[in-house]
Amino acid sequence: MPALLHTRRGILAGAAVLAVCAPALRATADGTPARRYLTVVARKDGLSHEDFAAQWLAQGSAAKALPNFFSGLVMSEVIGEKLPANLDASIPSAPVDGVLEVWSPNDAARKTTLSAAKDWAAATDALASKATTFVTRQHVFIPPPRGTIKQFALLVRKDGLTHAEFVDHWLTIHGPMALTVPGLKGFVLSEIVGTIPGDEAVYPGIDGIAEVWWEASTDGRGQMNFSDQMKTWGADGSTFISRNKSRTPVLQEHVFIAPVI
Repeated sequence: MPALLHTRRGILAGAAVLAVCAPALRATADGTPARRYLTVVARKDGLSHEDFAAQWLAQGSAAKALPNFFSGLVMSEVIGEKLPANLDASIPSAPVDGVLEVWSPNDAARKTTLSAAKDWAAATDALASKATTFVTRQHVFIPPPRGTIKQFALLVRKDGLTHAEFVDHWLTIHGPMALTVPGLKGFVLSEIVGTIPGDEAVYPGIDGIAEVWWEASTDGRGQMNFSDQMKTWGADGSTFISRNKSRTPVLQEHVFIAPVI
């Protein structure tokens, strides 16, 4: 693997070349979930969030012009954060400014398109001071309305639980419970199966990523409801999620190449 993938300045390049020029993986006949790569980005020092967002989205437009490049590309800008009441400020983290989502092909496709991806990846990478690329399998419980506002929850398990115990409860109990919650318009859980070598953690110790889309509100940011089902669902989450260690940026999605899943 080129040294580019093992440097700080090559973090986004690593994500890009792992997700180019092939059909996105669909769920297989036996129900195996699809894979995608999620890169959480903190902007380069000296760059304002507004300048970052403008350049970030310009890179999305540039990717669309590259023939047969991505099988799915969503780039999101951070427009706020949903903070827990008892936030654990001792957890080291960098502000999140953007999130890159690309859908994964096979390794052969990555190798054959490395040279084509190099310039785009380098320009995108240059916007970041830190980034973490999570290799994930996504579990879609409620298909989301793409191109809208969502909560992007970087979840940490409660003390005393193993990662395996967290994932088991999250996927088999908490995920299906979402189907009972009124007003929930999209719900996707991304199971983390690895990270790109050489990353500098934006948020450390993440056990899973949850994306939540709510019914539209007057400000466009989504309206969380407080139904009995929502309260029950939230109480279940509190049994295995460390709320004060988790972070939930609020994102505006921009779909540049619609994913096939």
